[in-house]
Order: sequence, then C-alpha cells, then structure tokens
Amino acid sequence: MSLLKSINISPPSDNPPTASAPFLVTALPTVLPPPSPQADELDKKSVLQGRFDRQRTARNLLPGERVAHCLWAVAPTASNVEVYCNRKQRRAFFRNLFCCGSVWLCPVCAARISEARRKELTAAINRKGVHVIHLCFTLQHHIHDDLRNLVDALMGAWGRFKAGASWQRLRDEYYWIGDIRALEPTHGENGWHPHLHVLMLTSRRLNMYEVESFTNAVKRRWIAKLGEFGRDASWEHGVHVRAGNRYAAEYISKFGREPKVNNGAVSGRWTAVHELTKSVVKVARHDGRTPWQLLDDYANGDPEAGRLFQEYAAVFKGRRQLEWSRGLKDLLRIGEASDEELAESPDSDSELLTTISRNEWYRLKQLGREFRAELLEVAAAGDVDALMEWLADRLEESAVRKRSG
Repeated sequence: MSLLKSINISPPSDNPPTASAPFLVTALPTVLPPPSPQADELDKKSVLQGRFDRQRTARNLLPGERVAHCLWAVAPTASNVEVYCNRKQRRAFFRNLFCCGSVWLCPVCAARISEARRKELTAAINRKGVHVIHLCFTLQHHIHDDLRNLVDALMGAWGRFKAGASWQRLRDEYYWIGDIRALEPTHGENGWHPHLHVLMLTSRRLNMYEVESFTNAVKRRWIAKLGEFGRDASWEHGVHVRAGNRYAAEYISKFGREPKVNNGAVSGRWTAVHELTKSVVKVARHDGRTPWQLLDDYANGDPEAGRLFQEYAAVFKGRRQLEWSRGLKDLLRIGEASDEELAESPDSDSELLTTISRNEWYRLKQLGREFRAELLEVAAAGDVDALMEWLADRLEESAVRKRSG
C-alpha cells in the first residue's frame, strides 16, 4: 500500500513593468550609493529600515527589473496609496503600490513571503504522525566556477536523485511521505556555494541504526548522481543529515523568525523550518556572504559585491526557492499560494488609517532619502493624528527641498 494512502496526518519611472522581461545585467553605476550600515547592524536600527535600504540598493543594481519599482511606484489603476494598520500586531503596510513578489531579488517581499512559508512548514511538521529528517546537499565548488553551471548541476543531480526504481525502494524502506526542498546560495573565498536544504517527512521515527543506514545510502546516491553531471562531493561534506527538527546552529548562525541579535548573541532558536524559509535574513557562516550581504557590501563601497549580486540575480530569477513533492500539500491539507500572492496579501484584522494622493506620494519620493520604513513605523502605532502630523512635516520638508533647488 502507498505510504501516501496509509499515513494518518534617481528614482525610476512611476510606470512599473507590465510583464517580466528577459533578465539583462546592466553595468554597475559609476557612483556607488552612499555608505549605509546594514545587515550586521540590524540590531541597532529598524529591521524594516534595513530591508528598504537593501531594496533601494537592489534597485540601483537592477534598474530594469521589477524590484526597481516595488513598493515605490503607484499601481497604474490606483488613484492613491493606502496605509493600513494591524493594531494587534503593531504592523502597518501599503496598498495600491506595485509589488514585485520576488523572493530572490527583493528583500522586502522576500521577508513577507518567507514568513508565510515558515508557517506552512510549521503546520506540516506539526501534523500528527509526521517525523522529520533535515538534510543539506552540496557539491564541490571552486573560485572560478560559474554560478549557473553549479546550480544547473545541483538541480540536475537532485532531479535524478529522486528518480527511478532505486529511489522508490529507498523511500519505501525509510517510510518516506514526502519532502520539501529549498535552494540557497552563498559566496565565499571558494566562490559560489549553492546548496539544497531538504525536509524529508516520514511516517515513523527512525532509530539510530536506521538513521546511519539512511545517511550512508543517501550519500552514496548523491555522489553518484553528481558524477553524472561531471561534479563531485566529499563523503564528509556532500550531505549533512539531522534527524528531527533540531537546533541547526552548526550550519547557520543567526536569526530565527526575524533578525534579532542582542549584544552579538542570537535570540531564540533556529530550527529546520527557519533553515528552509529564512535564507533571506540569515547571515552566512565564516567568510561566506548571502545575497543580501552582497547588497550590504556594495552599499558600503564594494563594487565587486554588486557585480556578484547581478550575477546571482541573473541565475536565480524565475527559479523556485521552495518546492514540495507532488501531493504532499494536499495530503497535509495545506493551501497553495504563489509568492506574488503572499507578498501582496493583506494582514488580517487591519484597518485603513489614511490615503496618500499620487501627487503627495511623488513629493515624498523627492525627499532624497528612504522614507517608507519610517512612515510604516509611525503608522504601526495606530495613531492617526501622529501619522498625519508626520506626513505634513515630510511634505513640507519636500517643498523646502524643492525651493532650495
């Protein structure tokens, strides 16, 4: 009987693109954006401000991409920008702004999407009768390896790893229900390091002997499949296996549900769920850098980091960050939603605080600095009078700036 059946469980134009165009890597801007402390100082300033700073940097590097207009351009059919507040959660958000919905290129959308995905995964592994094995798959890489070639080999090997009669025997032997795969890249002294995090769900807990046997079988199969693409991995590092939803500090060092560091120490636990969904807020180990850290370094005057981010964007655009095995969401009764839908979905129990006309929004954009995070932080308090006072002050500041030339 199938296990699936038996288990019980200068700002760009205001005109956003209407369709996704082929990716085009542009030349790096001649003048770098002004230095701005970002990722490593998120504990010293607003996390939201950090996201918008990063988005602004991405806009500078990718002016022809949708991220360049995200939450900046008013939607073509809208007459104003709406500001909503969820008083219970003390969160605010915009409506009627163009939203790119990119988990790869946009730090703002990625944070919202990954939080929703985290909730989906938490629901999955908390189902009664479901047990979890956390795996990380990688491949040998060198400083001069092309990122696209590495990713193609990694994903090709993963596809063949999960194909054929031998895979069917492996999954049956170890009570496989389904799996969830996340793709993630970092860049370090040995060049690009793309890797996969996988949650394998089983219908019963494996004992220590079964875990050892499973680990050896997976390592042998992974190395063989990489070889079919002219790649290799060491027995020690090619696959890491952790049985259960364990604290994953060995593989990742920072940030759980959201970036929060107190005196240099990580607050809270980083579980396998966070490992899969929160690459957008993670800080890589040792000298490796996540794509968002590349943005930070570029903003702080490192042009090579900007070139690397452009390379990453060209390779990862259009790929799926998170993928569930066929039928698993239906089996676990978890709904389906696209990244774009999650990025645009409004908070529940939210209320409209105010509207900002197109003209007023344009004037705010002429401030010459990032204002959106500050606006949302004022709005999050739910005090309409304070928000209106803030808007009046900023509009006057914009007018003074215009008059002074």
